[in-house]
Amino acid sequence: AVVPSLCNEAACLVAIEAMASALPVVFSGKGGIKEYVSSDCGIMIDMDKENCIEMLAMGIKKIHDNRSLYERMSEASFNRARLFT
Repeated sequence: AVVPSLCNEAACLVAIEAMASALPVVFSGKGGIKEYVSSDCGIMIDMDKENCIEMLAMGIKKIHDNRSLYERMSEASFNRARLFT
């Protein structure tokens, strides 16, 4: 799942729903999302950087191109989402 929020959301339900579906998350570090999605569940992107769109694409590609990384992050996401559901 890709969650490129530009605002400081307190809690990002979309990210938690993605993790509950066993999906890795490429996400912005804005607001409370970084409290829910850990580094073993996805890749955080700094949306304040000038090249944030390229960084999002690189994060997506990194997970897409590496099956074992995808599987590890999927399992970690599913397990972590259980803490919040």
